[in-house]
Amino acid sequence: MSDDRTSRLELERQLSGLAPEVRRALDGEWSAVAAETHAGVAHFAHFALELLSLAAPPELLEGANRAALDELARARHCFALASVYAGRELGPLPLPLRSIPPAAFDMASAVERVVRQGCVDEALALAEWQLIRSRPLPNAVASVVSLLLAGAAEKLQLAHTFVCFALAENGAVARPAAERAFARALAARRAEVPAPSPLPDAVLREHGRLTVAERMLLRGDELARLVEPLAKAALRGV
Repeated sequence: MSDDRTSRLELERQLSGLAPEVRRALDGEWSAVAAETHAGVAHFAHFALELLSLAAPPELLEGANRAALDELARARHCFALASVYAGRELGPLPLPLRSIPPAAFDMASAVERVVRQGCVDEALALAEWQLIRSRPLPNAVASVVSLLLAGAAEKLQLAHTFVCFALAENGAVARPAAERAFARALAARRAEVPAPSPLPDAVLREHGRLTVAERMLLRGDELARLVEPLAKAALRGV
């Protein structure tokens, strides 16, 4: 805890020379990460219900519940970091549950969602956090990025484990659903055009965010390089 306080004080000193509008933009960037991470708690609660309905093994159910708690811890750290940029305490707002897709209680729907959100989106998130973590960052930012990087790796592994279970349990249903979901998710991610940021690229890089050009690169050929081997391994059930 003392190290966290020291890192945040150090970051506050580094921020003292930034214009207020730059700090507000960085607060917005990290608040968005925090809100998305916090919403992951609801996604994993839904996933746990799906696993129960599909008679998944206890290890998968344990993984889903542990992931929900881990997301909550990561969200706290993200909100704490956003609070430093904002200069005031921030926390989660009420989550509109209508924005969370309902739990799918059939194998095909569950596989499609897990492939899209877990196998593709988390592979991309892992690549993004790896790129960010490779840079010199303020200690407070580096600490949160490391947590998010580890979280993406854990969620990707959980998704892969579920797809392997689904193929073993009912391959006739799970395999075409997974193949369809991989193709659609890759196409959707490639077609994405990231929203521009008001911040200069140098500021984004210095404070743990990606530039538009970097996001576009990762959504291009790099995405196929990252996901296709994972897709092949998952569809082999290994």
